[in-house]
Amino acid sequence: AQAFCQTSAFTKEDCETLLLLIEEGLEYVRTTAALQLRDHPNRDNFLSFLLARATAESKHAGNYYESLRWIGDAQAVPVLRERFQTYRTNLSPLEQHGLGELRDYLQCCQALWALTGSAEYRKPLEDMLMHPAQEVRREVQRLLPRHRS
Repeated sequence: AQAFCQTSAFTKEDCETLLLLIEEGLEYVRTTAALQLRDHPNRDNFLSFLLARATAESKHAGNYYESLRWIGDAQAVPVLRERFQTYRTNLSPLEQHGLGELRDYLQCCQALWALTGSAEYRKPLEDMLMHPAQEVRREVQRLLPRHRS
């Protein structure tokens, strides 16, 4: 992932490879790719690509939120805020949903929290520590420590 993302010019096939890295790669691979793209000369092209994928209905949306978080560009905030509101509306009440349905929402909250520093997005994660499903609580515990100071 690191060597791939250091390429200066990307072809259509390269974008497909990036798509595969983000959608199917392990968390470490996705993180490595996103961190390399953070300072890439074609960063704006990748950011546009990631934003478009993050707004599409996808079973991998959380992976795109995670990548946007690692790239760290404030341009992602309006898109993520919109997704956050959609999740809040569609998944209400949150306590009635399991981790499968909540994972992307949790990733969205984490990305917004990292990009804005706002407690508005940390609080929903902390609130999920009281979720009735143990797997949801475990996932939230995994997400929260990453941003504690």
